[in-house]
Amino acid sequence: MSDTGDLPARIGSGSVARDDYALGKVPPTWRYRTSEIVLSLTGGATAAIFLSLPAGLAASFGIANVLVAIVYAVLVQTLLNVLYVKTASRTGLGSALMSRGLALGFDGAAWTTLLYWVSWLTYFATEGQILSSALSAQTGIPVKVSYLLVGLVFLPLVLYGLQFVAKFQKWTLYAYVVGLAALLVIVLSRADLSVTREFIAAHVGSVGGIGLLGAVASYNGLVGNVAFGHADMGRLLANDHSLVRSGRRGTLCVALLPYAFGAYVIAGAIGLLLWAASGGDANPGQYMVAIMGVGGFLLIVITQLRINLINAYSGSLSLANFFSRLRFTPGRSVWAVVMVVLGTLAMYLNVLDHLGTVLAVEGVLLAAWIGVSIADLLLVRGGADTGRTTAGSSSTAAPCCATGTGPG
Repeated sequence: MSDTGDLPARIGSGSVARDDYALGKVPPTWRYRTSEIVLSLTGGATAAIFLSLPAGLAASFGIANVLVAIVYAVLVQTLLNVLYVKTASRTGLGSALMSRGLALGFDGAAWTTLLYWVSWLTYFATEGQILSSALSAQTGIPVKVSYLLVGLVFLPLVLYGLQFVAKFQKWTLYAYVVGLAALLVIVLSRADLSVTREFIAAHVGSVGGIGLLGAVASYNGLVGNVAFGHADMGRLLANDHSLVRSGRRGTLCVALLPYAFGAYVIAGAIGLLLWAASGGDANPGQYMVAIMGVGGFLLIVITQLRINLINAYSGSLSLANFFSRLRFTPGRSVWAVVMVVLGTLAMYLNVLDHLGTVLAVEGVLLAAWIGVSIADLLLVRGGADTGRTTAGSSSTAAPCCATGTGPG
């Protein structure tokens, strides 16, 4: 995962640093090292949703079905991530422009971009609810007031581009690892492990049937969204033509380490353990505070700041691309603020308690999007540059598709 060269990784203005070429093809002069992309992605991979989702699914479908679903998610996620990261890094195109240049065309890509934004909005609201529950548990203020306070905290953080995101994720990662390790030590030292083992045994269940389908469907909602998220980050990954080089294993490190291994395997196992040790509480915002007090509250704050910074960043890219179809391009920072405001309002709809259902529905739609884009990319174009299309093709409803640049 090492990078070579002493040259600066990027050359660009302050506005470029804020927008990260949200509406256009990323040039070789604005690329990030492998380590910076991986660190940025860990902000999402350390999200509390990866602790709470397997626990919530285990309560409904059994631990055995959840473990099978996790194995499925790891395999599919890694393969999709490798494909999208490699293509995005080579072309400099994110998920929106990539879809526009493939089978979906100018209008079709607009609607898939809107679907993509709804996914990020869902995640922002879910993680915001978890943080709000921790804030209410620690301070005693009403949870609906906490929703508003959490939204206000994120407003100044989302105005900057990936440069700020990478630095923020790097320094908060150390605090997250230390805090999570302390939580595990406390749980394993205090908990009656025999009771925990009995709880796990009672919820193992059998593999197959509706339970397995339900668990897999819920993970599909994550897999599809995460894959396109890797495309949006992969467009910024250094390649052979950029000022700095990505290591030979750069694509694999980006595709595997943060989510497929870190989020699904490591966080999934920890989430199931903490769920069992807490007697069935699937909300990290509640059991972290209950177990560690102020320390647990600080841990959940760090976790949620990390993930919702990524959610707001990715959601702002989706909004910027969608409204560029309407020739309305105020800049990514403006859409980041809109994303936070709408995400805060979505918290009041209690998305967290309906997360499995929401992810299952999103998974069906995202799977269709992935199927179309992969079929066009691998079978029709044979891995050719998605920024290039033949003249007169129906999938190139706008000139920007042929050049790989956005309308803005």
